[in-house]
Amino acid sequence: MTKFVIGSRRNLSILFSIIAASFLTRALAIWFFRPEFAGWFNHTYYYFVQTRSLIDTGVLPFSDLPLLFFTYAGIARFLGVFGMESGEAVVTASRFLMSSVPALTAVPVYLLVLRVGKVDGMSQWKWLLVAAGAFLPLNFVHMPELLQKNAFGILLLAFLFVAVGNLLEKVSAFRVAVSIGLLALIAVTHFGTLAAALMFGASLLAASIIFEGLRKPTVYLAAAGVAATAVSTVVILVAVPERFGRLVEYAAGSIANSLLGLFILEGSIADKMFYLAGILVPLLVVAGVAFLLRQKSREVPASGRIFLFANLLLIYLFAAPFIDTALIPRFLLFVPLPAIVLSAYVLEFAESKVVRVLPAVLLIGASVFMTFGETMSVVMTNGSNSAIQAELEKLNESGLLSPDDLVVTTYGVNTAVNWFLSTKATLITELQEGDLERYPRVLVLETNTEPMGEGPVDTDDDGELSDIERYSATRRQIELSDEPDVFFESETFTLYELRDLPDNWIFDRDGKWFGYR
Repeated sequence: MTKFVIGSRRNLSILFSIIAASFLTRALAIWFFRPEFAGWFNHTYYYFVQTRSLIDTGVLPFSDLPLLFFTYAGIARFLGVFGMESGEAVVTASRFLMSSVPALTAVPVYLLVLRVGKVDGMSQWKWLLVAAGAFLPLNFVHMPELLQKNAFGILLLAFLFVAVGNLLEKVSAFRVAVSIGLLALIAVTHFGTLAAALMFGASLLAASIIFEGLRKPTVYLAAAGVAATAVSTVVILVAVPERFGRLVEYAAGSIANSLLGLFILEGSIADKMFYLAGILVPLLVVAGVAFLLRQKSREVPASGRIFLFANLLLIYLFAAPFIDTALIPRFLLFVPLPAIVLSAYVLEFAESKVVRVLPAVLLIGASVFMTFGETMSVVMTNGSNSAIQAELEKLNESGLLSPDDLVVTTYGVNTAVNWFLSTKATLITELQEGDLERYPRVLVLETNTEPMGEGPVDTDDDGELSDIERYSATRRQIELSDEPDVFFESETFTLYELRDLPDNWIFDRDGKWFGYR
């Protein structure tokens, strides 16, 4: 395979071409030819609403980690200098950043694969891995629309991988500071990425102990990890103390919904065997791969071996048996990053040509397949989304609604209502018994699409909703026992006006909704 010179003009040209192709492909799919309305159950409007409020009032209406929203607001204000209307500037800022940030992931991926090898350089297969990094599976449209903080977090996490790789080669105060600084940026961006970064730290510590025992480099690494954890915790406590408290409470209770918790708590033998398989099979696979890599990694420098095995352990931790099964799909979004690192090592050091290229082929194939699939999904829904946007804009311009009206609706739809109809919007779990007197008009919006959740809302033994059930209730269609007055009806959604609270709604002693009869 042809080798290229590090830092050559040709290297930089190829890297720039990959970034440009990734940016343009996303821009065409989610920016230039995409209506502002992107579907009812879409997190895009959450970022729009947060940013608009930050520009107008200086505060976030929903408590959250602020870095991405401040970045959006800064770009939107800059565009406003040139006369762009505030709402349009917010949308443009979001879509520009979500087209460019995932594409820029190619830069740290390039730095990661560049360092792997008996001889420094880039082969054609390594360049394909860099291209796969620019089109990370599920990072093409899924994250830029639904999980924008994840997309931003992955870029920072990839740079953290690079910084830690440098730190493993040579420990210095500057390299430790860079790693801690990147972790601090992650800490003010996204909880999930911070958890992934801390898992990476735990994987590094375990890999260091495996290869070096408790010698000095491991002690340095442990100290850096402890310092990073402390800095991250302080940053979160200062930024959003309420969400930090909820996060700790949720983490403490989530073990019951993990594979390990389900194995212990479930009574059925068949269920226990299923959960036991979920615990043991990934562990055996990782152990087998680790054994093979250990036999073949003698040519890899010591720092490279630690980094290699840390990435392997990290993939396992993302689906570890003690993690809430509801969170595993979120963590699996980060898997392509360590998978690219492993593929680069296998590509360089495996003896069999088939084994050498197989991981790279799978990653590249997944990137191409998912990029095509997500693009087609966007194209196929653009027409119906444009029609729904026209209906929302027509209602907003009709003057039927007041900014003080309250619309009760489901998760994801609430921020779409707030953005397009400029009313107040809330989830049913936040509704107060006195809201009918508090607001001039209270309405319920139902869409004609299938809700994200189904089934009854169950209360615990004390007659109250658990945090998980409260979240599930927000994703289900709102149940109305009576025939409410139709306030507005279109082909895609209906607004009902509530003159009295439905008989099947239950409120607790503090007057807050918590279930159905």
